Amino acid sequence: MRDYKKHLTLLPHKWQTVGFVAAAIIAVCFVPFICLREKFMSQNWYMYLFMAGDLTLSIALLLICFSREKVEDEYIASARYRALTISVILFFVSRATAEMISGGFFLSNTVYDVIGRTVNESRLSFQNHHSFVAVIYKATYWLSNLYVLQLLYIVLLKLMVRLGNGNGFESMLFPYRYKKTGWRILIISAILIPLVVYYLGHVLVNNMGDVVSQPHDRKAFIRIYMTVSRLIVLLPYVGILLVCLSREQQEDEFIRHIRVRILAYFVIFYLIAVFIARQSVLAVSAIVTAHGGNYHPQLSYLILCSIGDILGKLTWVPLVAVVYELVLKRVLSNNLKESSNEE
Repeated sequence: MRDYKKHLTLLPHKWQTVGFVAAAIIAVCFVPFICLREKFMSQNWYMYLFMAGDLTLSIALLLICFSREKVEDEYIASARYRALTISVILFFVSRATAEMISGGFFLSNTVYDVIGRTVNESRLSFQNHHSFVAVIYKATYWLSNLYVLQLLYIVLLKLMVRLGNGNGFESMLFPYRYKKTGWRILIISAILIPLVVYYLGHVLVNNMGDVVSQPHDRKAFIRIYMTVSRLIVLLPYVGILLVCLSREQQEDEFIRHIRVRILAYFVIFYLIAVFIARQSVLAVSAIVTAHGGNYHPQLSYLILCSIGDILGKLTWVPLVAVVYELVLKRVLSNNLKESSNEE
């Protein structure tokens, strides 16, 4: 039987020092670099330097996150898992709120663009016309940034190690009955999102004249539709949050070890996937900038675009969380079978 009580394999502590030094250098250079953008003779060079800085900062934060402390013991491991869990939950809630306000990729690249043009509204007109909503959107969008996720994890880990609050992450879980509720919400959202966002949206656009005749009534009707659509986009986040943060029927220490180890591996894979997607998007922007915006796509360009687009969809947070839950179920099931065979 695989020993899930073993700690994660981490880099030596010296790499944490390297990461802090590299991140500090990038932080010091970032402000003057942004301020001097207009003075760069070549925007192409500016883009290349920006990509190099982004790459360096990403690697530096990864080194800090996945390097050992000076003394790596059972308590440090527990604090690490608890800090990781809290960071992921805050990231999850922030991403859900930001996507609810903006509509995410469900609304941004589909029928929402068509609807926005019919009433002369921008994609984010909802928060642009409500200052409080605009502040919430900017705050949650900032908090859902992966750099912030990693920095939050680092700060939480250091505080928990210093203050002695690293144990007891099982208290963060909901009762088991919430898991069933979460799966029901996911099923409902899988039906409602295509129905409301795509089908009703296209019907709304194609038959706008038959639905309402007056321009102000048309705008009000569309705003109602967009509000309902945003709430429906939030459903998968609510459902998967209940699923992933609910206890198993028989929650014990061994299951908790399995849960946090799988969570840690998923966070690592997610960070790597988003890192590759981001670098692909930046590389595409650099290619276009280098050709002055007049560029005929070649194979390398198409490959980079495909990588960024595919990974962007595969790293949609609810999808990743569903895969995490299915993998957790599979591992627990295999462990139960192995235990039965040994007996």
